[in-house]
Amino acid sequence: MQRVDAALGRLGRQWPGLPYLGLGAYHAWIWLCYCSPLLAEGEAGPEQGSTVLSVYLVSTLTLSAALLLSALFSRRAERLVCKRAFVLGAGLVACAGTLVIAGAAQAGNDVLLCVGGVATGSSTAFVVLRLGCVYGKAEPARSASCAMASLVLACMLYFVALGLPRPMGLAFMSLLPLAAAACTLVGGLPGSAAQDTKPLERHGVSGRFLARLFFGIALLSFAVSVLRGFALAVMPAQSHAAESIFAASAAVLAVLVGMGLLGKGLNIPRLYRAAIVASGAGISLMPLLGFVASSDASLVGGEVLTSVAFEVLILLVWCVCAQVAFTPGASAVRVFGLGRAGSALGSTVGQAFGAGVCMQMGSGITTVVAISVIALFVVFATSTLLLNEGLICEAADVSRQGAGPASTLLGAVRPDGDKDDLTEGEAAVQELALRYGLSAREQDVLVLLVKGRTIAHAASKLNISFNTAKTHVRGIYQKTGVNTRQELLDLIECQPSEG
Repeated sequence: MQRVDAALGRLGRQWPGLPYLGLGAYHAWIWLCYCSPLLAEGEAGPEQGSTVLSVYLVSTLTLSAALLLSALFSRRAERLVCKRAFVLGAGLVACAGTLVIAGAAQAGNDVLLCVGGVATGSSTAFVVLRLGCVYGKAEPARSASCAMASLVLACMLYFVALGLPRPMGLAFMSLLPLAAAACTLVGGLPGSAAQDTKPLERHGVSGRFLARLFFGIALLSFAVSVLRGFALAVMPAQSHAAESIFAASAAVLAVLVGMGLLGKGLNIPRLYRAAIVASGAGISLMPLLGFVASSDASLVGGEVLTSVAFEVLILLVWCVCAQVAFTPGASAVRVFGLGRAGSALGSTVGQAFGAGVCMQMGSGITTVVAISVIALFVVFATSTLLLNEGLICEAADVSRQGAGPASTLLGAVRPDGDKDDLTEGEAAVQELALRYGLSAREQDVLVLLVKGRTIAHAASKLNISFNTAKTHVRGIYQKTGVNTRQELLDLIECQPSEG
């Protein structure tokens, strides 16, 4: 066992990004199950669509139930997710379930289809939670970049599987959940967030916010998925899935490259706000694209646009959950359990509702306008009242609430901006913290760095682990754009003073 841990540790040091790429394998598996003919190849269009829909409903509902139960009993779920054998076993069950579904689809056995759907849904829930623990331990900008890179990797794996002969492609697809689980073991067992902090730092995230997170994500997923379900009722999911997946990956890659060229870290709350605005704009374009039966081009454009919006939303949900789970004392199992369950339930109900409306009212322009207006209302009402940018910032930095450690070390700044109670050096540090948006804990570390203290001393003083303190130092350097402590001191000295 020790040799295995040592080998995984060495592999993690050589390939530090590998644990995060498990999300790409998991995402590729989802696409291949529901947006490719591999599972139900050989069946005619309607039968194929019916098989995929049946598997989707059973697997997604099982996944949601397993995630909600894990969030409810988070401590027990954490112990399971931290066990290497259990996570690999979950990956193997998902592999077997995928093959069972493929065989049942060929034989027309509905019972086996349900068995396979339950197996894949319940097992991948724990793979998702394991991935959540990995992402929840990373600095938010890093986790967002890795999530985007994983989506691009998923696109590559998707086309590789489609390019293989059917037996090989099916085998490749069935192994992806196991590959996702195996990736999370690299570098050792991540464990839960609680293992990296001492009891004094366990602020956690309020249950009220977690409830808002669940319902907010569910409503946003519902709004986007209503249009996707409407589009899928007009055209099968496999008709233009390749174009949709490629477009979504290209959009994410463009954002990732752009942020890399600009040299700025990803700000998740701002990215959330931008994605909400982009989703609203995309929904508004639906009536213009039409879904009018006489225009094949508009049909294809509408399906691609709704699919891109859906995939970007799922990615955004993951990034938001990672930001919240990074909060000291937060349980990644609870956060990702509720967040991913909300997106799964919302998307399932939304697609069913959209497809039902299409069958009952037709695909005319009037129906499209009505659905678009409803979806727009849900998106902006949810993002304004239930789950807005400010709430995400507050949950991701709960130590700002009340008289936290920052006010003890740095001195409080009154709401009117009066800094008479601060020394000149403390005021300069406060100005830099406000200017670059440093979190309260990063401000604590910054004060100690300015005083010449080491990272180890800062960790001991603030009752946090050395790795956590080191992460805060990296965050300070990244946000301020410096590489050394001397550059940081020079930057503080150059802070403009207010007369």
